[in-house]
Amino acid sequence: MGAHECIAIAGPSGSGKSDLAYRIRGGLVLEMDDYFRDFSHADYYLDPDWDTPRAYDLDLLTAHAKALLAGEEVELVRFHFREGTRRTDRRVSLAPGQPLIVEGLYAFALALPWTLKIFIEVSFPEMVERCLPRDQAERGRADLKKLLGMYEQSWRKYESELFPQRERADVVLASDWGTRLPKELDVPALRAST
Repeated sequence: MGAHECIAIAGPSGSGKSDLAYRIRGGLVLEMDDYFRDFSHADYYLDPDWDTPRAYDLDLLTAHAKALLAGEEVELVRFHFREGTRRTDRRVSLAPGQPLIVEGLYAFALALPWTLKIFIEVSFPEMVERCLPRDQAERGRADLKKLLGMYEQSWRKYESELFPQRERADVVLASDWGTRLPKELDVPALRAST
């Protein structure tokens, strides 16, 4: 399993985890948000706890990552927020030397042979500014009061469960990383970006 870089990117919602993951040259990205459990049950979908590890199928995500690192082909999944369901998406495998990147709130919690762990910081106002348009446009959530309450609840959870992961990071990036780093990154450049 050691032939590929295995990179974890963690941080709060709206910190730019996905943006950073897709900037890494040649990487295959697994987005933790695609591994949400099925929330199509109406009562739960209206008010799910999106920010707990229990909301994700971490076993499936870990199995997919391990299979990819072992040279196997995997059928990825894609979570559809408007329906609250997960469906199969496409079949992929890692090319020789291709980095595997797992990004998500709890990426560090996965039992994988990480070669680099990156934590991205963001303030509460920045998180709201970035998440609000995304959640309204892409995820079908229009109720501003409910969204702001959800963000406050999420932030409290991040303070107790997510921010302590920062200590396990090899690299910690400030929220302005997107303006300081090039549009395309390689792994050595990321290691040097502390």
